[in-house]
Amino acid sequence: MHCSLRKQTKASSTPLLKVENLHKSFRGLKALKGVSFELYRGEILGLIGPNGAGKTTIINLITGFLRPEEGAIWFEGEEITGLDPEEIAKKGILRTFQHVQIFSGLSVLENVLLGLTRKTERKIWHDLLNTSLQKREESSFYERAEAILAYFGLKKWASLPAESLPYGEQRRVVLARAVISNPDLLLLDEPAAGLSPQEGKELVSLLKNLKEKGFSILLVDHDVELVLEVCDRVIVLAFGELIAEGPPSLIRKDPRVLEAYLGEENA
Repeated sequence: MHCSLRKQTKASSTPLLKVENLHKSFRGLKALKGVSFELYRGEILGLIGPNGAGKTTIINLITGFLRPEEGAIWFEGEEITGLDPEEIAKKGILRTFQHVQIFSGLSVLENVLLGLTRKTERKIWHDLLNTSLQKREESSFYERAEAILAYFGLKKWASLPAESLPYGEQRRVVLARAVISNPDLLLLDEPAAGLSPQEGKELVSLLKNLKEKGFSILLVDHDVELVLEVCDRVIVLAFGELIAEGPPSLIRKDPRVLEAYLGEENA
């Protein structure tokens, strides 16, 4: 790629993200009951659990879409509990959603460029006066977007309306839009949802490649095998509580995990 995709990261014993004793209820029902975990720079941490375990609730708490009743969230040593989503995004935490969010009427290139809006250094008067700063930024943005499209295999569709792409390619557009600004932490909520087996394999390859480039990722997905294949560590939730944590090799045979999933299948 002509432009770098993620700065180099150094291993650290200090957590990039620290979640401490999170509690959250909805209409009196406990969604989370004292969940704590840590994510380190440069790793992919998987988060799995049966339906209703509280996985998306955790992502919503980290990104400011919800506020915890108890507990705290720390990012790069700074408490971010209760900050607004926009403030959290500016600190370098970006997320994708379970449902594909494509901006209708915009091309694939334009959809991806929207991921750079928080990076712009321009002020309104720069736009009004059409300054050299504006021109330099726009040139840099388009150059970066084209490189990202090539990386994600989307360049041939750059000028097409994003909503016209097949579902699996739309998922790539969403991921490219999240990755283009080089977030310090990327939260992926069900990125494999609705993908074909072949598209799932391509996602595995893509996630492994992002890890090699130094991205730090919290991955939530119902495809347990995909999570176990790409993650360094995995945490498992059931009924709002953390029941297991460790490398995929241990999670695969943990009796508490097997019981949680077998119980869901029986239900």
